[in-house]
Amino acid sequence: MTDKQIAHVEEQLIKFIDQVIEKRNATTAEVEALPAVAHALADITAESNCAAQGSPADAGLATSVQSDAAPACSDLPAFDYSGLTDRTVATLHSAENMIRTAHRDYVIKVADAVGMAHDELSSSENRTTSHSNQYTEDTFMGCDGWEISAHANSAPDHEPIQGKQYSDADYIALNNSLVRRIGTLNCGHAAFPIMLGVSSPQYTPEELQKFRDDNAAGIDYQGKHYTGYEATQLQRRIEESMRRQKRRILVDETTGDKEKLQTDQIRYVRLKDEYARFSKAAGLRTQVERAEVSGFGPKQGRAAAAENKAVEKLANSMYSGDTESNVSEYIHDRNAYISKYPTSDSRYFNAYKELKNIGIKKGVLLPAVQKQAFILPSGKRDPNHILKRMLERNITDDEVRSYMENARVMFAQWGGARQAFYGTDGVSVIAKDDGNWLYKTVWKKEDFDEETDLILEVLSKYGL
Repeated sequence: MTDKQIAHVEEQLIKFIDQVIEKRNATTAEVEALPAVAHALADITAESNCAAQGSPADAGLATSVQSDAAPACSDLPAFDYSGLTDRTVATLHSAENMIRTAHRDYVIKVADAVGMAHDELSSSENRTTSHSNQYTEDTFMGCDGWEISAHANSAPDHEPIQGKQYSDADYIALNNSLVRRIGTLNCGHAAFPIMLGVSSPQYTPEELQKFRDDNAAGIDYQGKHYTGYEATQLQRRIEESMRRQKRRILVDETTGDKEKLQTDQIRYVRLKDEYARFSKAAGLRTQVERAEVSGFGPKQGRAAAAENKAVEKLANSMYSGDTESNVSEYIHDRNAYISKYPTSDSRYFNAYKELKNIGIKKGVLLPAVQKQAFILPSGKRDPNHILKRMLERNITDDEVRSYMENARVMFAQWGGARQAFYGTDGVSVIAKDDGNWLYKTVWKKEDFDEETDLILEVLSKYGL
């Protein structure tokens, strides 16, 4: 999607939000157009070529100047990483991830704004339609006043005036003085015509007082007191958060970011569970329809539940706290690992963490990156160590190099200055010496000890 198309989408959004702010009513066509705006925003991600293609050695993203109004990142040129140091490549990949994350967050925030505008415009139109259909010319015959309806858990700004009767002049003055006028901005109240002195109020003073008392009594939840109204507003906020997470999941599915998708799926399941717990504690009816998002259906819901269950099992095997804290700690540590080592993914962290928990600490586990290394005497303590090991283990020069070429993973040690390459057929270890990589030691599969076998077993467990 081009900057011009994005700007057009934003212009529509601004128009809709302006209508809400100015308390004007949207037409049916405008309300029905909002889902199309949301779909257009999803297309921004679908059409943006933000995912890095290929390996670190041959692909990437170059920074480019984008529109101030919309940080789109489509059709970015490839960047040649050849000749750069590992540290520089890793830094550039971190920058790429920041660009993709910033773009994804931008799309999600605008989509959230579309959703908020859609919710308000839809409810505003329904209220306008219901009010216009409720009263005919005959309804107002002989009426000289208004009564404001009443309900439980009223907002503080409307609670003192609900259920009361007012003359025409008093009602107009009162309504004009309100920041939220009756029947607007998600107000649950309505005003209906009455004949003062003839029409009996729908609620007695005692009933209105009970509304106030029950609202103030509210509930105590997790060490905090909520009035009835505050409880309903927290329920609305959780619904909004659920919608936001659903949109994030849809974006993650489009971009193919597996770790981000998993994180957002877990957050969604937690919000969904919290919504049910809080609503039950507050005695409020759940309204799952308020959390619906176009494109998010049972398939996405089942996938999120399954992923959450799998992560709970994995986290509980790695950490010693309760399930919720274990999952939080796992997500935090895994994301920090991948952020620090952008060439890795969940598999490398999972294997690294399990090996560490069973006492095997070989360094940072990463994808194997081949180096040009030499088989030469080095060091003062035992300069011929590599040659001795090759001789006593009957390993040729070609075999030494093949263990690096065919390695499944590597362990980075000494801040990356020493690297151990582990493969099915053998292990080779290299280290920096005066700017050159030199082989330090080597062993073939016939020489694997119990620890090496266990390392390979853990690697296989996580698909490495």
